[in-house]
Amino acid sequence: MAIDVAMGEISYKLNSPILRIYTWEKPTLSLGRNQKISDVDFNSLKKYDISCVRRPSGGRAVLHWDEITYAVVFPEGAEEFSMGVLKLYNKISDILKEAFENLGYGVVKSNGRGSLKNPSCFSSSAKYELFIDGKKFVGSAQARFKKFVLQHGSIMLIPHWEILNKILKTKVNVDHKKLATGLFEVKKVPVRDIIERVKESFSKRYGLVQYNFYKTLAMIRQAEKNRGSYSCQNCI
Repeated sequence: MAIDVAMGEISYKLNSPILRIYTWEKPTLSLGRNQKISDVDFNSLKKYDISCVRRPSGGRAVLHWDEITYAVVFPEGAEEFSMGVLKLYNKISDILKEAFENLGYGVVKSNGRGSLKNPSCFSSSAKYELFIDGKKFVGSAQARFKKFVLQHGSIMLIPHWEILNKILKTKVNVDHKKLATGLFEVKKVPVRDIIERVKESFSKRYGLVQYNFYKTLAMIRQAEKNRGSYSCQNCI
């Protein structure tokens, strides 16, 4: 999370959008910026060896496990920086939709539905989120800063609904299997192909070039200083 925010600072200096696609070292629960910490069962997190972070963006809990996370930042001055939340959601959804269609998935955009009280991101949908066979498979959120706007999201591959229900304290009678799905439940394609199609779809519009973040020591050092800001433990 700290790297995603630090990436926004680099985007501002370069005056260019930056796309980052990554997976997680171990299963991790991420909470929305304003989500209640009381939603989390920390004893269950420890039992299942699951980490917890606080996102800089809004939304609700996501279990990052057998999924792909994307993050894209647009600097102040870019057209996207001035867009409203829904307009930018719509634009990025179109980019992602093209990528998944190129992989052979039948994808539609949502009009929004679901439980507003459930602490899980995949229990409901916002307008313009992506669906396959009537089920959500990408959950996204935005964060707006003075110099840039960040949107990131989780592309579900294999859901772990039973574990998610055990690590969340707040229980609402929602059947995730009816509301959300993973790409691999529909059709399994190589993870590398998914990443490449997403990169191509963004590159088609923004001409993104390969950028090695780990050579950018200033960004990594800044992220390291701020990593504590995104720890769930600091919210207890």
